[in-house]
Amino acid sequence: MSVVRTREQIPQIAPGRVPADRRPASFATARQSAAPGGITAADILRILRKRKRLIIGLIVLFTMMAFVVTLLWRIYKPYYTAVAYLGINPLQPGAFSTQQGQFVEVRAAGLKAAHARMLKRESIYIRTLDSPEVKKTAWYQKDREGSLERLPEILSVTPASKASLISVEITEVARYKQDQVDLAEIANALARAYEEDVREAASRARTRHIKRLRDKRADLREMSDAIQAEIKRKQLPEVQILQDRMKAQGAKLEVLAGESAQLGLIKAQVETALKELEEHGKAGTFSQMSEVTALVESDLSIRTLREEKLTLETRRASLLKRLGPKHRSVVLTSTSLAAVGERLAQATQEAVPLQAQALKELLLARLEDVTRQLLGIVGLTKDIHDTVEVDLTRNLIDMRELRGREQNISGNVEKINNTLLQLELLAEADRPVWLRAKATRPKIISIPKWTMTMPLGVLVGLALGLGLAFLLELTDTSIKGPADLANRMDLPVLGMIPHGDDLDEDFEQMPLAFMEHPNSMICEAHRHIRTCLLFSGPISEQRSLLITSPLPGDGRTTISMNLAHSIAQGGRRVLVVDANFHQPAIARLFPQCTEQGLSNVLVGQSGWREHTVEIEPNLTVLAAGLLPPNPAELLGSEKMRTTVVEMMQSYDQVLIDGPPCLVVSDPVQLSTLVDGVVLVVRAEANTFGIVRRVRDMFPRVGGQVIGLVLNGVRVMAGGYLRKSYDTFYEYREQQQLPVQQE
Repeated sequence: MSVVRTREQIPQIAPGRVPADRRPASFATARQSAAPGGITAADILRILRKRKRLIIGLIVLFTMMAFVVTLLWRIYKPYYTAVAYLGINPLQPGAFSTQQGQFVEVRAAGLKAAHARMLKRESIYIRTLDSPEVKKTAWYQKDREGSLERLPEILSVTPASKASLISVEITEVARYKQDQVDLAEIANALARAYEEDVREAASRARTRHIKRLRDKRADLREMSDAIQAEIKRKQLPEVQILQDRMKAQGAKLEVLAGESAQLGLIKAQVETALKELEEHGKAGTFSQMSEVTALVESDLSIRTLREEKLTLETRRASLLKRLGPKHRSVVLTSTSLAAVGERLAQATQEAVPLQAQALKELLLARLEDVTRQLLGIVGLTKDIHDTVEVDLTRNLIDMRELRGREQNISGNVEKINNTLLQLELLAEADRPVWLRAKATRPKIISIPKWTMTMPLGVLVGLALGLGLAFLLELTDTSIKGPADLANRMDLPVLGMIPHGDDLDEDFEQMPLAFMEHPNSMICEAHRHIRTCLLFSGPISEQRSLLITSPLPGDGRTTISMNLAHSIAQGGRRVLVVDANFHQPAIARLFPQCTEQGLSNVLVGQSGWREHTVEIEPNLTVLAAGLLPPNPAELLGSEKMRTTVVEMMQSYDQVLIDGPPCLVVSDPVQLSTLVDGVVLVVRAEANTFGIVRRVRDMFPRVGGQVIGLVLNGVRVMAGGYLRKSYDTFYEYREQQQLPVQQE
């Protein structure tokens, strides 16, 4: 809306006009290369506001479904969980140093995770099912043969994060008290079965493992001793050779440094001379430079002129002594001497910039040569440094490799020592694993939990609501507001017209809104379109405009008449021509129009001025006349072209109300006869595909689409126009109140 700016609407001004001879090339390319824009934050907020009822409804629905499902689940199939805790005997930290204490802490966490995995072995399940306590339970009696497969399904083993504990959880449906007691019996039997299995296995494997680790530690220590001897053997001779190489390369570096200093001095002198030459060039005083003067003096042509001048001066002096100053020979010699002097001065003046340029080129060549020599010295210096670094690096790599191997072996020895210490401590422990706390009959339902199912229902409803809202929005290709056009079309929006049902005024005929309610929001919107047209380019290049739309019923005549009235109010003489030979509308709106009109003019029966009717000051209309059988041929004829030119000579603005361009081809032909085309798009009736098709239609024949007018924009849940409407009517009511005098 043109009255109050909102976050959904940003007023746009159409771009500058392009000459008619360049319209197809420039405008067609620009239109065809346009790409739809992406979804912005403003679009997301608009979609959320628009679809908020859907989103809230789905959230409420799924929350209620979660409540009902949870309630029925807890009544008919509640899950209970019996938990038994196994204690893990940690390594005693008193036998370790500080670093070994850190190892014990890490090792304890790994030990708990290992026990949790080992507890899920099939042998533990079999031992558990063989216990008398489990065989008495109703869970076992229900399916004895399938109990081995069912036990892992109801079991969950979790290491405690802080204490040295493992929780053994049995979760199953338990509608009765005895079922809950059976769950506790199964958890306790499973914990005891694992406790017995660990004790038996620890005593057998620990002795073999300790012997194997001790043998490996002895082998690693032998390897470490051999590497240390190799390091001592290679260290002294390698260092001496490296020092001798570095001394020889250092001498070369000193020589190169001296040469580099000399070349640097020469380079500085050349750069100074170039700078001085540039300063004299800016000041135009090349002749004051001794180097330029010397080059000028050495020029062959100038030396020849100087010798010729000297010869003439000598001859003239001799003739003066013998013949006198008025003798003809003296006069001729003086004349020749003056001519030679002028030639010498001119040649000198011309030679100064040439010799200055030559001096500059000489200095630049010298600078390039010195720079090249300096770069060569830098390269040699770098090569020497690289050689030294390679030798040093090779030695360091060899030593680092040997020391790395030594450190790796030492680390492995340290790990073996720690493992041996752990095994020795475990051997001293009486109970590696024991039943720390027995499971008791569970009294609280573990599955389902209200704290999980209710938030899950809300999240599912929210996710489904958001997904459905965005899916509906993205699959809806209809145009609803200016934000849609701004994001997905490259044509400027000249303005938008609100839907009549959303306004306070009652309109019998929308094309005559300027007569029924001249101060309404409809008229204000057309004034905004008039303003955008004025700023879209020079008035002289948009005097004739075609008003068309993709489909019938989009509001072409409404835009044409109300826009014409707005332009006429600005003091310009406007002519509205009804060029719709299929469904003419202007004759029905204005009874004073005759039956004859534009069609009669195009067939040569009369002149167009004979059928014009002035509706109000500065506003004149021309009806379509009798419906011809060949409207496309008439509108594309040379007679129509000359008629439009005559109308432009008589009126400041000519608006042609054309038929829909996707139904008939008349508007395409008319677009070649006018300065521009204004495309009327009806909100919620036209889609982006239709508008793009129309947009690309006119540039192919040389027509120019100036911009779009969005007609019939409705107030919707997304927030379009509501704030603008309220502000407009409040402002108009305040405007109508009498001014109170103080």
